[in-house]
Amino acid sequence: MLCVDDLLNFAFAKYQSGIVMKLSVVIPVYRVEQTLHRCVVSVMKQLPPESEVILVDDGSDDECPMLCEQLADNYPNIRVIHQANAGLSAARNAGIVAAKGEWITFVDSDDWLEPDTLPQVMAQAMKHDESDIVEYPVQVYEGAHNEHRLDFGERTYTVYTDYWLDTQGFLHAYAWNKVYRRTLFADIRYPVGRLFEDVPTTFQLVQKARAVTTVPVGLYHYIANPEGITLTADNAAFGQMLESHVEIFQLLWVLLGTERRMQHYYVHLIDLQVMAYDATPSSLLLPNFPLPWSLMTDGEVTWKRRLKVLIIKLFGLKTLCQVLFR
Repeated sequence: MLCVDDLLNFAFAKYQSGIVMKLSVVIPVYRVEQTLHRCVVSVMKQLPPESEVILVDDGSDDECPMLCEQLADNYPNIRVIHQANAGLSAARNAGIVAAKGEWITFVDSDDWLEPDTLPQVMAQAMKHDESDIVEYPVQVYEGAHNEHRLDFGERTYTVYTDYWLDTQGFLHAYAWNKVYRRTLFADIRYPVGRLFEDVPTTFQLVQKARAVTTVPVGLYHYIANPEGITLTADNAAFGQMLESHVEIFQLLWVLLGTERRMQHYYVHLIDLQVMAYDATPSSLLLPNFPLPWSLMTDGEVTWKRRLKVLIIKLFGLKTLCQVLFR
């Protein structure tokens, strides 16, 4: 494996030879006047040559529109789009349409990037030129009690089901912490008006990609924002996430049957079904799926989830939801 210095030298050599992989960084902006400057500066300090930042002001009613213009005045590589408020998906979509880079990535405006992340990740994109998506590590829920780091080894997946299940990609189907070849978005957009829109869109992008590479370099700082979508989501919102996962699960079920990886995916979805139950108590979104008794001794399944599997096998999924919901 190449070391970081080797990768940066490799990228610089490509640039010197005229092979420039331009990157468009799309940053949706809405009511983030306290964190916007930190986010943008963390990107601008490491922006690869000839690349751009697109700030999409999604009708923010605070000082953000003015701050965006000030940042654009200070940095010639920044472009600003102002639009009526339409939500995170619409802001990302506006950035996708405006992007001119060969590659595109997203950064949420309350998050920030570790120094040298973009040069390292783009160097890996050059190295793995067969891949259309490159994913890098995340410091998840930074500042919260459940803060943890999501790390990856260097591996390339040419079969999308392997990426989704072997890396448990369904747990980190974030729009950010990835760089994408822009051509992937030719016929793909984020669904407007839908919460947890990352899940179905990331799955579509992974399906379409020739290959996905995970790398151990760089770091995305995902801040635990108490006013953000994830921490303010109600059970109905988790129902929307579950709907997306169920569509994906049923597709993979047809392809892969009941193999162990699918059992692990289903066990994860049980938690979402329980959280969404009060929004859809009359009908369960999660389909019935044969869970074997061998899951009770599976070391990859936590004891709490084993207990849920036991209740499902003895009394059914609806009983589990009723018990835990109360």
